[in-house]
Amino acid sequence: MRRTLLSLLTLLLLMPSAAQASHTSSGTWFPFEPMGSPRAFHSSTLLADGAVLVAGGQSSFYRTLDTAEIYDPETDDWTPTGSMSSARAFHGAVRLQDGRVLVHDDAGAAELYDPEDGAWTPTGSLHEGRTTSTTTLLSDGRVLVVGTSSGPLDLGEEPPADSEPGPATAETYDPQTGVWTPAATSAVARDLVFTATLLRDGRVLVAGGGTRAAEIYDPQTDTWMPTADLSDARGGHVAVRLDDGRVLVAGGAGDSGNLATVEIYDPETGRWQSAPSMRSPRLNGKAVLLDDGRVLVAAGEHGSRLTTGEIYDPGSGIWTPAGPMTAARWGEAFTLMEDTRVLATGGLQGLGPDDVLASTEVFARNTT
Repeated sequence: MRRTLLSLLTLLLLMPSAAQASHTSSGTWFPFEPMGSPRAFHSSTLLADGAVLVAGGQSSFYRTLDTAEIYDPETDDWTPTGSMSSARAFHGAVRLQDGRVLVHDDAGAAELYDPEDGAWTPTGSLHEGRTTSTTTLLSDGRVLVVGTSSGPLDLGEEPPADSEPGPATAETYDPQTGVWTPAATSAVARDLVFTATLLRDGRVLVAGGGTRAAEIYDPQTDTWMPTADLSDARGGHVAVRLDDGRVLVAGGAGDSGNLATVEIYDPETGRWQSAPSMRSPRLNGKAVLLDDGRVLVAAGEHGSRLTTGEIYDPGSGIWTPAGPMTAARWGEAFTLMEDTRVLATGGLQGLGPDDVLASTEVFARNTT
């Protein structure tokens, strides 16, 4: 059933006037259409037609899901789509250049979603499973997965006391052949959640993971090169490529606890520069590059789960508050939609087995 009118009325009621907004926050979160199923630690992928595909995750009582659903902005509704051949959570997902969506899990299994018929098809398996990994669409259409099998699934879990993190391994997926090919192994052990960011020149910046070390992977030569270290060892941080090609890294956990510090990497110089800190430390947050070039950072945790958010302006170097989220979420997913709004889906609101959310919300930035 269409509920567009209700959503618009809710937005009008919740959004402050332009005069208020300029003095209070850079935007507003408002409740949105709930998904058909509660889920956390799922994937959320913007499709080529502007719809959003949500797949897998964990539901109530820790049940792992194989189901998927689509948010259609034309009808303002969620509808079920084809189910995956395997249930999975904490998985990687990326939209390929041909519009299909690749997902892969910590066991090494992978499959493809075709929006044309709403069906999933198994594809080649990875050569090894990875419990902590990143998934990056390369400029040539291949997909790079970097990770380690010795790290925890999430910063809330600790690895066994006798485990030692090994260097992060990598492989690439070719959508034309459906085959994964082992890539060169990183020289750095990363035992916490790290980030991999595609640079303008096609190389990939990998940073953090419980270390200050950063590296550059070149997919054309299949080589890793060290680059300047971060100022702070960090893991569970966010990383976003800015419109000017630099990379913003913020928050996470470091040697002294959760971090509010921010660093920006310049690929032209290969150096990091300190930037103004966020207003609050933030671990396991989410970050999105907005359509106007600013960066939204929200959710995460610091002592408790956070509903707060803030926006970084690369032009001024200033952080401004973003309106509070309508619910504290953990294991949620953020997706920038074509209409410039940010969709937050699902997650956990507590630690109980029945605390999984089907609710969603949308962030609308102020335009004045």
